[in-house]
Amino acid sequence: NRAHPTRGHVSPHASRGKRGSAEKKVRRKMLASLFKCFKRKPSAVVQTSETVDVAPQPRPLSDTEKNGYRTLAALCLAKEKQDEMAVFIDNLNDFEGDDGYFTTLNYVMDWEDDHDLFFIMAVDWKEEVDTLEWRIDNAVKNNFGLCISLPDPQDYSDTPVYDPKVFPDYEAALSKHDLKLGFIDTQADEYVFFVNRTANQSAVEEAVRQIGYRYK
Repeated sequence: NRAHPTRGHVSPHASRGKRGSAEKKVRRKMLASLFKCFKRKPSAVVQTSETVDVAPQPRPLSDTEKNGYRTLAALCLAKEKQDEMAVFIDNLNDFEGDDGYFTTLNYVMDWEDDHDLFFIMAVDWKEEVDTLEWRIDNAVKNNFGLCISLPDPQDYSDTPVYDPKVFPDYEAALSKHDLKLGFIDTQADEYVFFVNRTANQSAVEEAVRQIGYRYK
């Protein structure tokens, strides 16, 4: 497996993977702080001397959304990792509107990153290609047991992932092994994707719909 950026030997193409995830977490926390500020109501009314903040109780995620994540895991995650993922999904709460994560999908992706699962992944739209290559390479090796030739990130020097030729080049390499990238439309400034088998296209599209997003 490609070495994890924070463990052991660091691959030159892996250096941004975890850093990008950490930067997103910091950005979410900053946004959460702003969100809390805007949520506060103006103190135009007389308040009592004591104010008690009661934390909202977590809501279990709906069965439909859990089934969507289960289906995606069954189709895109290595079998030896599916038991761990199943326990996580069974106990998954609804993070929609959460002050820290904003969405359940963000929480799921952060948990996966913390557990080195190359399942549902994200790269910032301005990220360099080596991070994309590192994530795809590990997903293919870890989840499908394949070692395939992917485009060399050095061929895209100073080229961000949003360049029109980047994703088609990686799609072409994957298609030779009956694999493809599936994209989850989060309407955010990042690409959220996973690697799946071409034959499972219809099933993953339905699973993405179940977790509350549009497949693209």
